[in-house]
Amino acid sequence: MAEGGLADRWYVLQRIWLEWQGLNVGVMALAAAVAAYIISQHQLLDSRLARQDEIERKRLATSAVLPTVLDAFCDYASDLISVVARAEHEVELQRSGKSFEPTLIETPVLSPEILVLLRDAIEYSERDVALSFKRLISFQQVCSARFRSKIDSINQDNLSSSIRSFDSILANAAALFAVAEIFFAYARDEGKLVSETVGVNDIWGVLNRNNIERERRPDLEIEVGASALQVRSIVN
Repeated sequence: MAEGGLADRWYVLQRIWLEWQGLNVGVMALAAAVAAYIISQHQLLDSRLARQDEIERKRLATSAVLPTVLDAFCDYASDLISVVARAEHEVELQRSGKSFEPTLIETPVLSPEILVLLRDAIEYSERDVALSFKRLISFQQVCSARFRSKIDSINQDNLSSSIRSFDSILANAAALFAVAEIFFAYARDEGKLVSETVGVNDIWGVLNRNNIERERRPDLEIEVGASALQVRSIVN
């Protein structure tokens, strides 16, 4: 009897399974889908956390080297001022007819490593700071292109352009340095990038530190004012 009862129960279970097979398969498929969804969500969460951790590590690494990067940027702007002043002096000597030994004037350049780190600063900074860094790099590229064109012309003994064009490049270089100093202070203190407007006096302060006196360069005053307008929106 026991064996017959067991056989009967097994038969009943088989009949139930066959009759409800479609529903059973559906339930199993649903359970499998739910399990797969839960697993995928955990994987997605793990991936997001890993990405966030990677971004935070990159941000911290960029922040750590940013003062050094911007210090190098300030040095670049300072070198630009010095070389522009030297080029201007050589052109004046050539036009005066005085005897001197001309030298090849080389354009200061930012190293690729510095540019990469500045791009990282754009990618991993807050939006407002990133936009300011982008404007800084854009202005630097404009200054560099103008200066390179001028120096190439001088090295080819083409003296047709006026000294006034040196004033413009010189004022731009000084404005670039003044703005870079603001970014350097931000990177060093790890605070917020303070909204500041680089004014005429700031640019003249940079020029004075490079032995370019305001009283002796009345024509330069106009270009300093124009440069102040150009850079006023870099940090806002």
